[in-house]
Amino acid sequence: MCFYKTFRTIEELKEFVDNPLVAKRDKTVYKVLFTNRRKTKYVSACFNFAYKKGFHYYENFNIPCTISSKKGQVRLFYPEDLKTMKIKESLVHFASVAIYQGFHSYITKEEALYNCTFDEHTVVKMVIPEGALYYEDKESRVIVSNQIVFPH
Repeated sequence: MCFYKTFRTIEELKEFVDNPLVAKRDKTVYKVLFTNRRKTKYVSACFNFAYKKGFHYYENFNIPCTISSKKGQVRLFYPEDLKTMKIKESLVHFASVAIYQGFHSYITKEEALYNCTFDEHTVVKMVIPEGALYYEDKESRVIVSNQIVFPH
């Protein structure tokens, strides 16, 4: 799963990237993971990250962005580049952000179940702890955070 969102303008993208949400209280989310028959091992589909019950995980965000021009040109950059880049807004077709690093989850259990495509998949309830940073896409129902807890 990847967090991908498009914007009409560079300013919209910048506003989004510069302002992650902060969890005001613990937030329940749902993750789709591979598991074994006894449900003693849980592994993410991407990057084969192993999760253990009772652990609190931390990760920094990595937020590559792209600008697609009306001429079809695409440029990859990172949010810190926005401070020095000179962009003619009139030439921008759209801008996008893709967040690969971070803990990707679904906002609802139903959405997670819908995305369980293999027999070895299972949906697990996790928690984004109070104070964690996160980005949420209400359209795709995907959330990515810099911390996640796999409760017992």
